[in-house]
Amino acid sequence: MGYREVLVLLDRTEDSARRLRLAAALAARFGAELQAGFPVSEFLRFFSSVDGLPQLSPEAVDALLNRHGRAVAEALGEARARFEAAVAEAGVAGRWIEVDGDEDGPLLALTQGADLVVAPRELHTPYGENKLTAAQIGMACGGPLLVVPPGTDAGDPCRKMLIAWSHTRESARLLRDAWPFVEQAASVAVVTVGDDPPKDKVEALRARFARRGQTVELICRRGSDWDAPDIVLAEAEAFGADLLAAGLYARPRLQQLLLGGMSRELLSRCPVPLLVSR
Repeated sequence: MGYREVLVLLDRTEDSARRLRLAAALAARFGAELQAGFPVSEFLRFFSSVDGLPQLSPEAVDALLNRHGRAVAEALGEARARFEAAVAEAGVAGRWIEVDGDEDGPLLALTQGADLVVAPRELHTPYGENKLTAAQIGMACGGPLLVVPPGTDAGDPCRKMLIAWSHTRESARLLRDAWPFVEQAASVAVVTVGDDPPKDKVEALRARFARRGQTVELICRRGSDWDAPDIVLAEAEAFGADLLAAGLYARPRLQQLLLGGMSRELLSRCPVPLLVSR
């Protein structure tokens, strides 16, 4: 079991370059094709909605659109050059994908075609007005999403893994999607928050990890749902985790818009790459 397609979403930031290096390292580890999705903006789409543009002369409008086009092309060219260099250095197959970045739909559809998506907390379309959040991507992609916080360097990523576990559908789905990381991790711990889990379920969980060659450390902490994000993040720091994994929870109504408190806090505060799945 493994990932065969790793899709990294890029923009024109320094964090995008760091994210690319991390994704390339993971693609090499998993023997996967590295795909890069770059959102492209066509400024003309917003022509009629931008204050003042309809009053500009045709020459001024042409000059503005040409400047925008050159800026987009330059950002795209720089990102593609970095991608091709990363593919060559990692020794993996690569595929460059340009996608309409002015709407959510094409970007979200792209994420549904990869085994693993690597994305920032917020993806901004270069020289455009649109942005996508990790929460939107996680709810739509239908598989594992690795959310990379700002300032993350690749190194040898995601080797010491902490899994936030509860006996829920979301945790079960997360574990199925996370096995490739688990199988290649140097060490793995599982943290639960709340009442102590039943012994039979603990032993069943240990057995699942053992069948994949991992001896798992189980950490049980008392606390409420309100305390859970702080407890999980504290345990991640104490464990020295360079990867935190957690199910992605949403409120029953308006699921596309409203995340549960645990998911919202981890997505915004986790200082290491965060693997989520729903």
